[in-house]
Amino acid sequence: MMVTFVTMVGGNPRNDAYGFRNWTGGNAMHPYYAEGATGRFLGIWISIRYAVFTVGGPAFLALSAGVISNPRRTIPRVAKLIVWRVVGLYVMGALAVGIICPSRDPEYLQAVDNGEPGAGSSPWVFGILKLRITTFLPDAINFMILLSGFSCGNTFLYTASRSLYSLA
Repeated sequence: MMVTFVTMVGGNPRNDAYGFRNWTGGNAMHPYYAEGATGRFLGIWISIRYAVFTVGGPAFLALSAGVISNPRRTIPRVAKLIVWRVVGLYVMGALAVGIICPSRDPEYLQAVDNGEPGAGSSPWVFGILKLRITTFLPDAINFMILLSGFSCGNTFLYTASRSLYSLA
């Protein structure tokens, strides 16, 4: 999100303060499955559908309650923080990637359609490379995405073993 902000105000090799240029000309929201207001409404709902399946914080909190010391005090405090983490990571991250990566760029759409492996179809990396930033940043973003996937794997391993333990 910091990279998006810095690059959108002109801190990129092109010295281009692009701001919200990628959202102009009807590119902020594309219709889904239908045209007009109905298509935009369906676009919002498909986004919510994908987002609901990726947010697993409250379920992990409930499974962890059995091993948390002083759960009556800790669980409510942590549950309040989950809302801010979801807003910060998912909503702000979606806005940031929408700012840095043009949604109708032919090169990006071709990479997605061809099923380019790895970072070839990553909107974060594509947006950074489009700004001609070729130093360590694209590799750092790929590493963070990989680290995030590893963290999710550890979380699911913990919840699976905790669920099996509780069922036994």
